[in-house]
Amino acid sequence: MANDISIAQAQTILGYQFNNVAYLREALHAAGSGFIKDGQQILHEGNKRLAVLGNAVIQLILQQDWYGSGRSRESGNQNLSRIAASQFLADVARQSGIDLCIVPNPSQHGQPASPVLLTSTISAAIGAIWLDSANNLPVTRRVMINLRILQ
Repeated sequence: MANDISIAQAQTILGYQFNNVAYLREALHAAGSGFIKDGQQILHEGNKRLAVLGNAVIQLILQQDWYGSGRSRESGNQNLSRIAASQFLADVARQSGIDLCIVPNPSQHGQPASPVLLTSTISAAIGAIWLDSANNLPVTRRVMINLRILQ
């Protein structure tokens, strides 16, 4: 389980204070880490469900920004492809330091987090913020700016 120090560190990195830290705890757990949700249900998928939601939120915010910019569809698609790429979000995780807060799968303990895990964690964190903020687009956008996902 993510300890209180890693939770506080992750909140600082994200620039967001959670009302319900259970969302953040889930976002920081790799698949197979044995995350226990609500004190009872073991989630073998770790942060994967939150990552799916986070990917959708990232796409929504990117497309909303693109639409408002008046840029071409091609430009919007290129930007979405670049940011949604696994390597970009993995780099965001490493550069922000949130990679140090991840609770790994026990079989991967002591090894550097894979790009897939890093990408899932960033996406899951965005999904967690989306849920915790009651679907607040400006708040979620601000975190994406803090992480340098957006300019």
